[in-house]
Amino acid sequence: MVDFNRREVLSVVPRLLPFLVGKKRQAEIILELCRRMYGNNVRYTQEEWNLIINLYNECRMLNKRGREPYIPISPSAIRPAQYITSDKRCSEELCNGKHYGKSYCRKHYRQKVEFTQRNKKPCSVEGCGIKMFARGVCRKHLVIEKKQPLTVVNA
Repeated sequence: MVDFNRREVLSVVPRLLPFLVGKKRQAEIILELCRRMYGNNVRYTQEEWNLIINLYNECRMLNKRGREPYIPISPSAIRPAQYITSDKRCSEELCNGKHYGKSYCRKHYRQKVEFTQRNKKPCSVEGCGIKMFARGVCRKHLVIEKKQPLTVVNA
C-alpha cells in the first residue's frame, strides 16, 4: 500500500485524470476533498463539513462492492459538532471579524477581555500598588527592569 500526503495527491492526480476511465469520478472527488480539507484541528462551517461528508459518501458508494446495502455516514458520526464553527461575527461596531470568544473577534477579544484582566492585577514589585502593565510589573518598573534586575514578590 502506498501513502500519499495532500500535496502529493494535488500534484499527481491531475496528471493522471486524462488516463482514467472507470475511476475518474473517484479521482475527481479525492482532488476536491484535498482542496477543501486543510489539515488537523481546522474548524469548518456546517455547510463546508456537510459538503465534505457528501463527497466522502459519494466516493464510498462508487467503491462499494457486492450486494450489501450502502449505508451513508452522517456528518455528526465522524466529527463532533463542537469542531464545526458557526457563522457568528464580532459584536463590536463596524467589525465583521469571525467570532473568537465572548462575542468578539480575536483582535477585540484581546483588547477588551485580556487587557482588562491584565490591568486588574497590581504590580508584583514589593511596595508598589500600581496596576500591572506587562511582564507582571507596572510601566515604571518595566523601564527600570531593562537597566537592572528587580526583586519580584511571588504572585
